Amino acid sequence: RDTIPPVKTLDIFCRETGRTENMQIALSHTYGSGTMQSCQLTADAVSGLLCGVRIDRYMAVTMGAVPFLTDITGPITVTVPGDMTAIHPSWTEGAVVSLEGQQALDFVQARQGAEDQTNISRMRRQQIFAEALIGNLSDVLGSKTDTEIYRSYQTYLDYTCTNAPISDTISLLRQTRQYTYAGTVTPEGTSKIGSLYGEPVMEFYADSESLKQTVISLMLKEENGD
Repeated sequence: RDTIPPVKTLDIFCRETGRTENMQIALSHTYGSGTMQSCQLTADAVSGLLCGVRIDRYMAVTMGAVPFLTDITGPITVTVPGDMTAIHPSWTEGAVVSLEGQQALDFVQARQGAEDQTNISRMRRQQIFAEALIGNLSDVLGSKTDTEIYRSYQTYLDYTCTNAPISDTISLLRQTRQYTYAGTVTPEGTSKIGSLYGEPVMEFYADSESLKQTVISLMLKEENGD
């Protein structure tokens, strides 16, 4: 969210200007229509950050989908990373809780009254939730037919924006069961406080060599020992 890559800029008619500005990658989505154009701008920013790796498909999911995801996966069990008793009295640091419905949304979205009230702590909670969700989702996919998955997906169309056909999405979901989730990868870099419209914002600058090695290790397959 706070990583600073070059982001394409648009004019007031939502046309590309041919220029880029270095800004938080989260801001790439604020340009454009708010739907597919904004998603493509974000995909382009991610591609530029990852040394030009092509982004074939994207899917944006709004926070509004979170309470309903647990209807499909069942409760998501997480360990509370910091004091969140201001949100829910039982959410003490280190508590193991099962989230569903509104509580799931509170966990990933809350900032006021939660820990240090920064985007960093909120993104950490979102990462914890996503990792637990992946585990539950894998089990669910193994017990559902393609038709059942399609019907469940239809429920979330109002919360998603994607350029992937439903057949590709179901196929990709099926393929994920063949893999083991290895966790989040974070390149080395430096953080500092920047400024946006006169307001202080957190900025993360990824180390170029660390980022390059991360892309090589994740995206390229070694062949013939070369």
